[in-house]
Amino acid sequence: MALQAQQQHYLDVLGVKPGATLDEIHTAYYLHIERFAQDPTEEDLEEQRKLQHAYAVLRRAYDPSEASPKVTTGAGGDTRKWVTIAVVLAVVGAAALCAVNYSTIRLHLSEVEPGTVVKLKDRTAPYGTVLEFDDAHRFHVGQPVPAYKIRRADTGEIEWLSKRVVFKGMVAVPGPASAP
Repeated sequence: MALQAQQQHYLDVLGVKPGATLDEIHTAYYLHIERFAQDPTEEDLEEQRKLQHAYAVLRRAYDPSEASPKVTTGAGGDTRKWVTIAVVLAVVGAAALCAVNYSTIRLHLSEVEPGTVVKLKDRTAPYGTVLEFDDAHRFHVGQPVPAYKIRRADTGEIEWLSKRVVFKGMVAVPGPASAP
């Protein structure tokens, strides 16, 4: 009952009779708004605010779709269904991205400890012993990159190899020789 009294109040503010159609409410609102001057006074602004509020309340009461705007989902589907599909697609996309970049991710997570003896993947003889790791070694050309300092097993020379070269082309020699 209180809702009808409230609606009656807003109908009175707009100057329409009870049982007025939504079109009559639109017309009454726009006729009231048009009568205000270009440069309204404080009283005019207050009256405009009351008219706008009354119009908004009545519009929602007459047109339930105005009461709670919903996200349109295209062909009349359920919003939760589309959100679920979007989440599943995001998870599958993230998994696919990780799968495609697996070797790069693995490269960033792998480390060869100093003292480890390494060999080329296709050889049996040790290549050398890892002495240290530099996170930003600057070779004579290019940007600083992660690199390992290795003492060659055959010549005893010390050389720097990028982390990618060590990771992709070498393996640790099993046994007591690779203990730090």
